[in-house]
Amino acid sequence: MRDLSPRALRRWTYLSRAWLGAIWAVLVGAFSWLMSGHQPVSMWLLVGASLAAMLSVVPVHECGHWWAARLRRMAVAMVVIGPLELQPRRRGVRLRLLGRKSAQRGLGGWVVALPDPRRDVRRDAMWMAAGGSLANLLFAAACIVAAVLLPPSSLRPVLAPLAVANIAIGVLNLMPYLIGGRTPSDGLNLWRLSRNRYEDLPGWSLKLVLGHFAAGLPADRLDPALLRRMSNEPEPMPLMRDWLEFDAALRAGAADDAARALVRVRERAAGYPPQMRELAADLLAMSEVQDVFHRALAGGDDDPVRALSALDLRQPGLWRSPQVAPRVRALAAALRGDAAVARVELERSRRYAENDPVPGVAAYEASLRERIVALMPPAAATAGAAG
Repeated sequence: MRDLSPRALRRWTYLSRAWLGAIWAVLVGAFSWLMSGHQPVSMWLLVGASLAAMLSVVPVHECGHWWAARLRRMAVAMVVIGPLELQPRRRGVRLRLLGRKSAQRGLGGWVVALPDPRRDVRRDAMWMAAGGSLANLLFAAACIVAAVLLPPSSLRPVLAPLAVANIAIGVLNLMPYLIGGRTPSDGLNLWRLSRNRYEDLPGWSLKLVLGHFAAGLPADRLDPALLRRMSNEPEPMPLMRDWLEFDAALRAGAADDAARALVRVRERAAGYPPQMRELAADLLAMSEVQDVFHRALAGGDDDPVRALSALDLRQPGLWRSPQVAPRVRALAAALRGDAAVARVELERSRRYAENDPVPGVAAYEASLRERIVALMPPAAATAGAAG
């Protein structure tokens, strides 16, 4: 992969710090002028305006990434803004508050968007990377225009810090440097995308694989080279490769292959440092639930009802796939002979699955529901299928 030299990255890092320092100097100077001018502005108003400015930059920035991804027909899987996680659906958006100790929680944010491999993925990714800064700069321009056009009032001092803060973040994110010495900025992603293939960027081969399935394309059309590339990349890419093999084996009904892949997933996750282990916990939790469900559905457990009942279906790892928990409860109810509960849970799972933005989810979940209905008594099964 072609990349900036360490020396160039250091220079851009110093420049980014100098830019932030200059912005702070401008803000302090502007506030001093406003508080000591012919028409002094209340200090509390300036403090409130500053807080509003700081709180606005991240939502504006991340919504810009979200808008750009949707404009380029990418599948937006997750949006994180500070302590909030949003999950776009076909209709509406699901939202949750991240736990206090979550490694994903912070003052910043990010957007996970998956490319459609049938399109120009490199161009789409460049638009998505630039979308955040473009949103900040457009928002700042709107604040400046409003301040010019509005008559003199107490609103102007509020618009000024909003504009300055969004200009600062918009320009800062276009600089090619490593945030905290580790995470590439939007500007660095743009630089890399302009000089490399999409799949050559670290970790982006996984996005191509997931984007393949998000577009509803069959597994046999997936480029095997992408999976081989994931095995040779730094963690957690090999873990994600093992998980993809586990998921593919489950869908194919290959119980032994799925069991071996799940063992590899567990071993890799156990060897991670604490922060990475937390990030892998959700994936591992979902894998364990899916493994128990498919073994129970195939009759591979001596006591499937007990195995299903022992699952913790309230754990955070299942939140991103809301159709799974009611589907598991439906299977447990069907195996107990409780057709009424099974029908209710199947209907709940159906609504979640059909509202999933990933095209293949609804069809796959429908096939699982049909297998659960087949385990119910004939009269109940007819009613369940009709629902």
